[in-house]
Amino acid sequence: MTKPKTKPKAATRSTARKISRPKSRARSAHASSKPATGPHTKHARIIAMLRTSAGATIASLVAATGWQQHSMRGFLAGVVRKKLGLNLVSEQTDKGVTQNGRQDYFGRTVNIAARVQNLAVSRSILATGRVVENLPTSMLLTANNLTPVAKGVALRDIADDVMVYEIP
Repeated sequence: MTKPKTKPKAATRSTARKISRPKSRARSAHASSKPATGPHTKHARIIAMLRTSAGATIASLVAATGWQQHSMRGFLAGVVRKKLGLNLVSEQTDKGVTQNGRQDYFGRTVNIAARVQNLAVSRSILATGRVVENLPTSMLLTANNLTPVAKGVALRDIADDVMVYEIP
């Protein structure tokens, strides 16, 4: 006795299911690829705050917009720097401590550290002059008979040459 041939499951599914799927919504005329540029938008407020002579801190921008810090940094990097082409300058306050008393990991110091890290090859240790000249670090190097070898290097997006030390 032979069994009747059956259709594959995919073919037996009802076509009503395929037809009843909602169609993708067309974009409304309100949605636009251009950022809102009205005078009362958050974007306009941020740019106005940045253009003041005193500038603006991340904390003040966050307070003005209600955004999270990471969202503000993303906006500054993506929209202000890349799309609008404006130059942003980060300055440390109180030797890298932010207004909330925590260490600031955003700005020139992090930029230099990232560039120096990219110079390192396998099993090498590189440090900037500020690190090598730090008293506890220099005492540690001296105690272990390590003499850093200095060389000046040009780093991308850094105006001046930076002294980089290779620690053997």
